[in-house]
Amino acid sequence: MGAVLSYSIISSIVLFFCYLPYRWFMANRKQYKFNRLSVCAIYVLSLISPFIILSDFDASGNDMNAVTIGMSDSQILKSTNIPVMGNISIWKILLTAYTIGIVCIILSYLMGICKIFFIIARSRRIKESGEKISISDEAKIAPFNWGNLIIMSSQMYESDNRPMIIAHESAHIRQLHWVDLLFSQIMVCFQWYNPVAWMLRDCLKEIHEFQADESVLDHGFNPRRYQLLLVTNAFSSKFNLPVDYLNAGNIRRRIFMMNSIKSNDTKRLAILTSLPFLSIGLLACSMSPVRFFVDQIHNTHFYELHSIDNASAKSIDRNEYIDANQTAYGVTIKDKAIKSETKNGSFVEAEYAGGKMTLLRFLMDNLIYPPEAEKQLMEGEVIVSFQLSDEGVVKSTYISKSVCKFLDEEALRVCKEITKFTPAISNGSPIASTYNLPITFRLPHN
Repeated sequence: MGAVLSYSIISSIVLFFCYLPYRWFMANRKQYKFNRLSVCAIYVLSLISPFIILSDFDASGNDMNAVTIGMSDSQILKSTNIPVMGNISIWKILLTAYTIGIVCIILSYLMGICKIFFIIARSRRIKESGEKISISDEAKIAPFNWGNLIIMSSQMYESDNRPMIIAHESAHIRQLHWVDLLFSQIMVCFQWYNPVAWMLRDCLKEIHEFQADESVLDHGFNPRRYQLLLVTNAFSSKFNLPVDYLNAGNIRRRIFMMNSIKSNDTKRLAILTSLPFLSIGLLACSMSPVRFFVDQIHNTHFYELHSIDNASAKSIDRNEYIDANQTAYGVTIKDKAIKSETKNGSFVEAEYAGGKMTLLRFLMDNLIYPPEAEKQLMEGEVIVSFQLSDEGVVKSTYISKSVCKFLDEEALRVCKEITKFTPAISNGSPIASTYNLPITFRLPHN
């Protein structure tokens, strides 16, 4: 879900910058078909752009070859001055809120769909003017279409306005407006936090109504009578669904557009104004704060895989220990020294004397990606083991998991400068122990 949200954030930024020129230069033009295609093009651009942008930098957010020093969520947030609530990072809170928002919107529309099916099930169906019509006994329901079916109240059907209503809803069905609405609703679902996604969906609905109004007038119906129909039904009941209603949108604006003159074809060149805005949007997505935010979201999960504790590692096979650590990125260090209960009593593992954050900073400042390994595209996880005395003094340092000569030598070079740990404690007494430190060397393409 983190990958979905990071994709959604980039898409929403592009959507915002593409929406601005449309709103300012095109929305008020009487060029309905072209505007409809323009809105669809905006959606397509916003969906394609994240692939281009996200491929420009790797998931770790590093622009150069570097040693990846992984930390727990709370350590990363503390080092970047981002708040942590207990053991839950702000990234997980955002991801949870995003997921809840999606679920709520889906449930809302499912309830609306159930309401429509309930209305259809209680309605009688007829066929008139080549259209399937469902007549409901609910007097206040606004005429709308669902697929290739027109739904209206019996009061509307029996009125003299029936031909205009059928012509209006038939235009929606004939021009496949439901496809646009379904697509825009999916965008709203995954960008519910973005007001532009909602506004662009409303723009698309408005264009649909303009096209349907134009179709009704092209059939030769009296404009004033049709406009009066819209006004008198302005407050009929509607549902929270991606469907086109007779009284959808701003009635006053619809009447204004019906009375306006069709825009000159040269006005379509206004679409070119979207190019500089699109460039600004792509540039904004490449800025460091945005990249950092997207990277953190992308690497956030509802679940978290931890490496096996050093204390536990001593009692299991080395291959099992290595396999478990392969799920972690870089140096996996807990927030606190781990205390566990064993058959012989309590045990607290050894810890770097300066603290875990100091150890992480030391490694990040001193580790250098070996040029030879870079040329040969070598990467992977090296595990360095420290044999510690009961006073926490390092007796020996060696490689317990090897990748290649160059990466092993670099990890060992830096780790040999580490000489002092807080000793492991067993039943209240310091003891000799082994401390295992995984270091991941990773190239940008991964």
